[in-house]
Amino acid sequence: DFDPFSLSVEGDKLRGRGTTDCLGHVALLTELMKRLAQVKPELKCTVVAVFIANEENSSILGVGVDALVTAGLLNKLKDGPL
Repeated sequence: DFDPFSLSVEGDKLRGRGTTDCLGHVALLTELMKRLAQVKPELKCTVVAVFIANEENSSILGVGVDALVTAGLLNKLKDGPL
């Protein structure tokens, strides 16, 4: 039993909201984007990473994919490739 809305540390385990929710993927993509920015390789396409919030709680409005769509920020991705 623990409070899921605050971080707690127990040995080598972190517990709290979002501590195991795809953060490995976020870290990996962040490092990839950082490396692309550093190396600046010539690519045949544009690389885009979309990090969202609110994927599991639609009662909080104005964040997440719906907000990106409303703002038109995903329009460039509509024609692919993805």
